[in-house]
Amino acid sequence: AVTDVSPAVAVSCSEIAISGVNFFGGGSNVTNVTLAGVPVASISVRLNSLLVVVAGPNPNPAGNTAGDIVISADNGAEHTASGVFSYGPDPNVTFVLPSQGQAGTRVTISGSDLLGNGASVTSVTLAGVLAT
Repeated sequence: AVTDVSPAVAVSCSEIAISGVNFFGGGSNVTNVTLAGVPVASISVRLNSLLVVVAGPNPNPAGNTAGDIVISADNGAEHTASGVFSYGPDPNVTFVLPSQGQAGTRVTISGSDLLGNGASVTSVTLAGVLAT
């Protein structure tokens, strides 16, 4: 049974911690997890009481998608936690100025939902280079 989901609202590619009990359901491993009907992109921690997953793509990137968490074990056991997870709108970059530059160039990025349901931006990369 799922006892906690953190965060309970997230965007595509977010890391989600799912806590609970007996996820293996008598089996030896969790084989699949879905969030609001979407298979997770990956499962990095697989314990009987903790799963850490990366959310798959939001089926409605511009809006909210709420639903269940379904955890499947290798022996066919399945746990469903109803209505405990929601996708929030994915970040959408609409404007970058200037579109090119060199080290030290100040860049303005505009769009919607740029915090991705978080409290702040923790990093920005431009053409694969970490901005400072």
